[in-house]
Amino acid sequence: MVNFGQNADGSHKLWKFRHFAFESEDVASRLLGEVEKRVKRASKTSKIELTIAETESGIRFYRSKGYNQEGALSNHYRWGETCYILSRSISK
Repeated sequence: MVNFGQNADGSHKLWKFRHFAFESEDVASRLLGEVEKRVKRASKTSKIELTIAETESGIRFYRSKGYNQEGALSNHYRWGETCYILSRSISK
């Protein structure tokens, strides 16, 4: 998890996942819960973003955890493949 921006007083922060891989949804749920808990402690409001390829099975998992699609990137990681920008807003 990388902080990549905030407003002037630090009350709202932007976070981005970097290489969040998992072997089971149970483990992923626990990891995601811990990450979101830490993000909540960091500021009053936050937004978490991630970019995921259309071929990755994790899309369904993130959507089931409240992450919504905000955009699509053509040819982002590989030619002919679309990547989706998923995000979730969090407040204390």
